[in-house]
Amino acid sequence: MSNYVGRHILLDCYGCNKNQVNSRDALISIIHEVAKTIHTPMNHIQEFSNDDEIIITGFGDHAHICIDAYPGLNYVAADVYTFTSGINPNQAIRITRKTLKAEKIRATSVRRGNIDAHPDMKPTTKSKTTTIRKVKNMGRQINQARKKFVSTIRKQNI
Repeated sequence: MSNYVGRHILLDCYGCNKNQVNSRDALISIIHEVAKTIHTPMNHIQEFSNDDEIIITGFGDHAHICIDAYPGLNYVAADVYTFTSGINPNQAIRITRKTLKAEKIRATSVRRGNIDAHPDMKPTTKSKTTTIRKVKNMGRQINQARKKFVSTIRKQNI
């Protein structure tokens, strides 16, 4: 059985309501509502904005929630990270979709910090042949076949 430190939920929200994406209050309400569902009140909220994006991050005990809003694209990316492994990501998705009125949401849930993992943490190596290498290999094979064919023809003509 695996023993994970926490869970990281990544949400991509497409086709959001422009007024909601531009609303600082709506984005902060998402942070507080999601924080309630993971039973972690936010101790500090940090905000940053420029012409293209609005970033609001909430920090709580054993959790943080970050929302990156792009009003020009009607797109919002949200991250919910908690050190509690038993959270239900469906609640965060429901709250975010309802508040932003998103047409489409893609959610990814990642378990973080498997402390029972094998001590050898080297990544598995996957070898991939590039297209250029495939073309060069094919050219070499064709050249070898041509040489073999020419030598066979020469032997028959001798």
